[in-house]
Amino acid sequence: MMETERLELAQLSYDDCEFVRDLVNEPSFIRYIGDRGVRSLDDAYEYLRKGPLDSYEKHGYGLYRVCHRCDTTPLGICGLVKRDEFPHPDLGFAFLERHWGRGYAYESSLATLDHARNKLALKHIIAVADGDNEASIKLLRKLGFQFEDMVRMSGESKEICRYALDLPE
Repeated sequence: MMETERLELAQLSYDDCEFVRDLVNEPSFIRYIGDRGVRSLDDAYEYLRKGPLDSYEKHGYGLYRVCHRCDTTPLGICGLVKRDEFPHPDLGFAFLERHWGRGYAYESSLATLDHARNKLALKHIIAVADGDNEASIKLLRKLGFQFEDMVRMSGESKEICRYALDLPE
């Protein structure tokens, strides 16, 4: 799907159930993104079916599995999410904690934004982040996102930060 110097981003599949179950149960994922209630491989299957796989069909994009180009072991996910609450797609990323601090989120986010601009012809991307998630906010700023406002996602009690980025033509 997409390649960078070190990484490959590809569509998730049902073969990724174990990886997805592990990723969404990392303490940082639960703290900053939320508890998705994925405890079993069957739960992961449903998460994939209703989330990324459905998004590929509906929107032509979604979250992608991020791996080293020379290895198929998943490091994390990165891609675009279309939420009903927002008119524009948003950049999302999450990596297994053991792979943090190596620039994978930045590198895969750049590839995703390039894909959004050049292949999907998108002009505006948003991103949301918990205000306590300093690492994600730092990354969004490094990518050129600007703080827009505080928003409350449907069903959530806490407001989160919304950032925006206009993609150059």
